Amino acid sequence: MGDSEQLDDDGEGGDGVEGEKEITPEDRIKVAKGVLLAAEGALDEGEIQVAIDGFTEVSLMKELPLDMRLRALYGKAESLTELHRDAMADNFGEIASAWMEAMNADTKSPNVPMALLNPGIA
Repeated sequence: MGDSEQLDDDGEGGDGVEGEKEITPEDRIKVAKGVLLAAEGALDEGEIQVAIDGFTEVSLMKELPLDMRLRALYGKAESLTELHRDAMADNFGEIASAWMEAMNADTKSPNVPMALLNPGIA
């Protein structure tokens, strides 16, 4: 009976994927907020790769408010800059690309001047 219950759970897991497509916008925002907070905390604690992973996850989520997407994109750029701080020249393309993606998400953002200065574009 335990095996059949596992099979049922596995079968439901397949339906769960479909259920993820039906997640409400409110739930998506709640999840994104939690991941953003965790990523920001990880960055503060020096867990740079954990922060990058969290910011990347949020930046790829669909139908989020612009301010949340911007937090994720700027957080990812800041995290990549921190990760490669000792080898910026070797990783300039990746770092500059992350800052450019953040800037292009909202060119009227007050963060654009800072983003131009961080990778040395300005």
